[in-house]
Amino acid sequence: MSKYKKPIELSIPDSYELGFCPVARRSEHPFTIFNPNAKPLTYLFKFTEFGVSPSKGVLLPNSYSQFKVDFTPREASVTVGTVILEVEGEPQRVVKLSAVGKYPFININLP
Repeated sequence: MSKYKKPIELSIPDSYELGFCPVARRSEHPFTIFNPNAKPLTYLFKFTEFGVSPSKGVLLPNSYSQFKVDFTPREASVTVGTVILEVEGEPQRVVKLSAVGKYPFININLP
């Protein structure tokens, strides 16, 4: 890695809570990555419980790229997982994600 290469910048913290997500419905949370370098960088996301799209590609030079974390809970429970980001010439970054699967409910007040 060149000493002149600048690290990429993620708009999502190292630990992120997606909050309540309806069971069997996809929830999406956008974030960006900024490549402050003069050359393009290849990237790859690795994940299991949570998804990221696009999962691989190229970060254009001096540009922001748009991404989405998505999660579809299968049951009403807490889910914790990690997403690993590999970027050419940089150490791996690990983002810890958590979400709560929740069943929808209706509250009716009768007279």
